[in-house]
Amino acid sequence: MVVVHRGPADADAVAALRLRLARGVVLLEEPPLAGLAGVLSHAGAYLGNDSGISHLAAALGVRSTVLFTADHVAWRPWLCTVEPLVVSTQTVEPADVDRVRRALAGPGG
Repeated sequence: MVVVHRGPADADAVAALRLRLARGVVLLEEPPLAGLAGVLSHAGAYLGNDSGISHLAAALGVRSTVLFTADHVAWRPWLCTVEPLVVSTQTVEPADVDRVRRALAGPGG
């Protein structure tokens, strides 16, 4: 199951993502922080950008792939469960997509 979180500034990005994902995506629209933490605590993997939610997932020990631009990677969570990936935010680069897929597949995936 894929769960997508939508915060106040994410409407366009979430709409575009949901068009590209398989049916059956669960959408969390601006949930309370405690509820979001509860959902994250049950996640098998997390993918997000450099955000507070990504840091929350990391703090909960969720295996996470967090996307950063080169100038912000220093702000990555330092936990061993987090794989920071430097990506382009100007265009979708096929190499970046492949790296994200491999990271989400996990070790040996």
